[in-house]
Amino acid sequence: MDSGKQITLVNNLDQIEEVELVCSFKIPSNNQKYLIYTKNEKDQNGSVIIYIGKLESVDNKQHLIEIKSDSEWEILKQIIREMIKYTDTGDKI
Repeated sequence: MDSGKQITLVNNLDQIEEVELVCSFKIPSNNQKYLIYTKNEKDQNGSVIIYIGKLESVDNKQHLIEIKSDSEWEILKQIIREMIKYTDTGDKI
């Protein structure tokens, strides 16, 4: 993908990983912020694998947490579909 925007993720074991930020956005209806990022890995079809996580502020630090709710996943999948449709028209995000 190579958008050039690298971010650093630190997991619970203090392991550091540099990833590429695809985009970030906020959903006003649930007042939550999300990140879409990639490690530039490819699946068996050659497509780049993307990851998504919810941002949560704790002690003035941003934490990326797992999305567990099926209803939240459905909303996020619809947003990603809309992003893909938008970029398929040739417009830039």
